[in-house]
Amino acid sequence: MEEKKERKSWRDIVSSRKPDLDLEDDLAVGEFLDDSFRRYDDSESQRENLNKVLAEDSRAAGILTGLASGMDENGEPFSLVEYLITNYGDDIREAATTEEAIKKAKEKEAARIKEAADEEKRKRDAEEKLRKTDEALTEAVRQVNVDEANVASMLEWLYGTQDADGIIHKIIRHELDAEDWKRIIHAFNMDMEIEAAREEGRKQGRTARPGAIHRNLAEKAPTDLGGGGNGGSEEKVEDPTLQRYKGMKRRI
Repeated sequence: MEEKKERKSWRDIVSSRKPDLDLEDDLAVGEFLDDSFRRYDDSESQRENLNKVLAEDSRAAGILTGLASGMDENGEPFSLVEYLITNYGDDIREAATTEEAIKKAKEKEAARIKEAADEEKRKRDAEEKLRKTDEALTEAVRQVNVDEANVASMLEWLYGTQDADGIIHKIIRHELDAEDWKRIIHAFNMDMEIEAAREEGRKQGRTARPGAIHRNLAEKAPTDLGGGGNGGSEEKVEDPTLQRYKGMKRRI
């Protein structure tokens, strides 16, 4: 059984860190907290700068790790000279003079920095694209008013799970089977039916707002279509958009 962590009040925490602090003096406590947070922020900033340096040249991490632990990656005593020769020796051996060695080393360093910056930009761009894609999906779900469980199933079909690849991966690898093609064809046909229904609705003088067709189907369709209609005997002129959807549902 996992041991429950003891909860402490801010007074317990502050007094353990600074026993001589008068906890009844609000100004003194405020000064202590402000100084603590400022030192924490400075530490975070230094950590971020260090991570940036290490990202620009991964070899530098070996130096810090070796100096801090006193051991190299093989468990042997760390030698700074050996590490520098092993990891930076080519820049020196390929040069005829000290100046040339420095020049070559700086050129390689600049190339690594650019490569790291390009990779960081690629990651930021990818994250931004994912954010916009997620926002677009959220808006589409809102407009179509589809069940969240269906959305989850659709995403699994598209992108796959830990145990199975999605349709996108199959398309990229040219591994589509007959069932995959049938589902794609059904989806394409449905898209064509939707567009045709919207166009027919426009011709009849009806404005087809995004998602309105799906909602109208749910609100107006008779009971046998799952739309919650009253199924009354009063004869009405049926919306041509709904007529096309009925035919589409029978074919799918």
